[in-house]
Amino acid sequence: MKQENSPFLIAAAICGWLACIGDFAVTFFLKSLYPGYNSLYQTISYLGTSDSPVAGYMNAWSVNFFILLAIFAAGFYRAFPGKWAKITAWLIFCMAWEKAPVQDYFLSNTQMANSLFPG
Repeated sequence: MKQENSPFLIAAAICGWLACIGDFAVTFFLKSLYPGYNSLYQTISYLGTSDSPVAGYMNAWSVNFFILLAIFAAGFYRAFPGKWAKITAWLIFCMAWEKAPVQDYFLSNTQMANSLFPG
């Protein structure tokens, strides 16, 4: 059975490619903007810490990365039949959620947390 390539599936595939290529490109670009950052001794996580000069950009990229991979996971879920393909789609979504700073950004940003929860 031949499946039609719907515009959503094509967009989802493009989102998957953009997420993968963008993750390398954004990380490579941002590490050049962080003075003193050495990728041999420091992990990529240092780019997103609150004392990093590029933290805002890295966190913004992480949210965009989550959105792109979530769209890709939805397209993957819709494109392939079968239990294992559905499990794979959910694993892609979970991996994207783990990278996104959405779940811990507000509590890790001390200034934001203090303004939201004074005292």
